[in-house]
Amino acid sequence: MRRCVLAIVLTAVNLAGCGGSTATIPATAATPNAATPAFSPVSGTFTAPQSVTISDSTTGAVIYYTTNGSAPTTSSSIYSTAISVSSTTTIEAMAVASGYTNSAVAIGNFTISSSPAPAPASTVADVDGNAYGVILIGTQYWTQQNLKTTHFNDHSAIPLVADAATWGGLTTPAYGYYNFDEADNGPTYGALYNWYAVNSGKLCPAGWHVPSSDEWQTLFTYEGGMNVAAGPLKSTGTTLWESPNTAATNVSGFTALPGGGIDGDGSSGHITQFGKFWSSTVGDATELAIPYYFPYDNQGVGGDNYPYQGGLSIRCLQN
Repeated sequence: MRRCVLAIVLTAVNLAGCGGSTATIPATAATPNAATPAFSPVSGTFTAPQSVTISDSTTGAVIYYTTNGSAPTTSSSIYSTAISVSSTTTIEAMAVASGYTNSAVAIGNFTISSSPAPAPASTVADVDGNAYGVILIGTQYWTQQNLKTTHFNDHSAIPLVADAATWGGLTTPAYGYYNFDEADNGPTYGALYNWYAVNSGKLCPAGWHVPSSDEWQTLFTYEGGMNVAAGPLKSTGTTLWESPNTAATNVSGFTALPGGGIDGDGSSGHITQFGKFWSSTVGDATELAIPYYFPYDNQGVGGDNYPYQGGLSIRCLQN
């Protein structure tokens, strides 16, 4: 009697030699994880109530969250609208999507201080030892120079990207320089960071943070509104700025610089023409966040959506 032997291997079952045609059954692929949810604004200490949004880049994801210190499950509240945080709160969130393993739990710690933060020293230093001037504008303390740090405030290194090809399409924290030329552009304009670095919540010195869109708006309102705020916030002259550097007076002391930026594909553009600064606030579509632009030819400030992969300047705001 002829016997048929089935050969079983890890990747396939081969039925050849059993009187039929060869059939190969592929192994089951590993199920991917859903993306970890992101908070906007990111964790920090604030002197006013915050409206916290939660987003996730996985298509069709449902976000479950808690505010009572327990880990979220599929029985927890489903996120649908911004969460009002008026007192110190920890939000934990998890994304669930069909065809994916549940995401890691994101934890956002939001401390609401009942009194304004004390006045800082005249300078603040990052963990690399770079010192930044501090200026009071209205009720906010801002740094006067663009961030230059190469390390997060927990001393862990921020990956440096030195060419356009590597920069394009990144989905992890990184920094670089305009045209990837540190010697020519780093000393004056500082570094350019993608939004994944911003979203770490560890980019600015301890006690400081990347401002939210609402916090930028507070600055612009104090300076007369977005239609005119660029004038008092821009550094003066046309040595760094392309002419005409419209309405620039820098009476605020903010000293905005036209450092340009890196697009998501790694190309650099608009140095001497635009100062481009990240906020910590997510935009109105997947993988977009909100920056603000200071133009060389207008006294107004622009705001738009920009891909997380873009590289822009950072100014820090005291908690």
